[in-house]
Amino acid sequence: MGVVSSLLPVDDALAAILARAERLPLERVQLPQAAGRVLAEAAVSGVDLPPFPSSSMDGFAVRAVDTPGTLRVVGKVAAGRPEMRVLGVHDASVAHEVVFVQVTNPASSSMRLTKLDYTFAAEGATVSTGEVALEREVPAGAAVVVEVPLDVESSKQLTLQGVLTAELDQIVRTFQVQAQIDPH
Repeated sequence: MGVVSSLLPVDDALAAILARAERLPLERVQLPQAAGRVLAEAAVSGVDLPPFPSSSMDGFAVRAVDTPGTLRVVGKVAAGRPEMRVLGVHDASVAHEVVFVQVTNPASSSMRLTKLDYTFAAEGATVSTGEVALEREVPAGAAVVVEVPLDVESSKQLTLQGVLTAELDQIVRTFQVQAQIDPH
């Protein structure tokens, strides 16, 4: 019993250890040698990543009793990616139709669209492909409408998949985009 009563309380023991500990001098090392070390000061990025306002979670919830029944998913957008949504299909001529697609810029700075490489598919099979040159400026948080030619008719639901090339913050980036087109 006498040994236990002579032990220091934890806070006192910690204070005694820290009073005798000396801070090591700063040392600069290359990244591969930094494993297992502790930073002497906070590392701060020179740029915001991602370069637009974003949240760690996007979405919403509804109560089933507040809905008209089964809800149809009309689009999926990865956080921080431009959104592409079909607004409608219009007969442009006898030869083809035009799909009006809205492209939204989620960034906090202007984005310049340069081209859209696209594929239309029905039931997993490609029915049409092409490229649209854009050269369109999209202000931060705004949307533009892009016309995509559709040179086939389909009585089935089509999927429009593409690679949207854009310049954002003076960096050329590509984004995978997708939208559904209901038969009309």
